[in-house]
Amino acid sequence: MTTPKTRRIRRNEPCVMDIQSMISVERRDEIAIVSLNRADKLNAISRAMLRQLTEIFKTLASEKSLRAIILTSAGERAFSAGTDLSELIDVPAEQAREVADGGQQICNDV
Repeated sequence: MTTPKTRRIRRNEPCVMDIQSMISVERRDEIAIVSLNRADKLNAISRAMLRQLTEIFKTLASEKSLRAIILTSAGERAFSAGTDLSELIDVPAEQAREVADGGQQICNDV
């Protein structure tokens, strides 16, 4: 799966950047709302989602008029279970470490 190109998110533009609708971004004036939409998996973050979140936060960080980012998720059971461990079952240790490091970097960026 390819990652969409980063693009400027304009004020009041109903913009949805998604990976099969797993992540959406909405811009309301000076606020961006980033939503994890994977309630059936407790919003577990896949490797593709991790890459997309990195791009989303990079794009939003460059927006000078942005005052706040709200990170939220779908469902009522959990905000996020964290990394989607089902994707890491057969992954070599080095690759799993890269995924973990990427997840930590997202936390630092937020």
